Amino acid sequence: MGNPQRGTKKKKQNKKGKTYNVVRKQHGGKPKDHDQVHANLKPENRAKIETETAKNCDEDLPGLGRNYCISCDQHFVTKEARDAHFKSKAHKRRLKAVLSDPHTQAEAEELGKH
Repeated sequence: MGNPQRGTKKKKQNKKGKTYNVVRKQHGGKPKDHDQVHANLKPENRAKIETETAKNCDEDLPGLGRNYCISCDQHFVTKEARDAHFKSKAHKRRLKAVLSDPHTQAEAEELGKH
């Protein structure tokens, strides 16, 4: 039968390493805050962003930067993927949160006085 394995394999056998930070690294950073997106959803800013994404072609972004969701601050590879995202629950939640009035510094100071 032989001797059982000794040494490092037995110690490392059931450990996969540090996986708690893997998801954060894959997604490329934090999306914009609600108040920044709220400003982008105003009609004049929204039209400007949509024309810029239609004209400009950025090779570093998925789908050359043309399939963009303003409310979620996310680029998609294809138009079909973006349309599927528009129907998703995550998009609807984010859109509802963004469309509400953003908090202001004056509100924070007023609530801090009490």
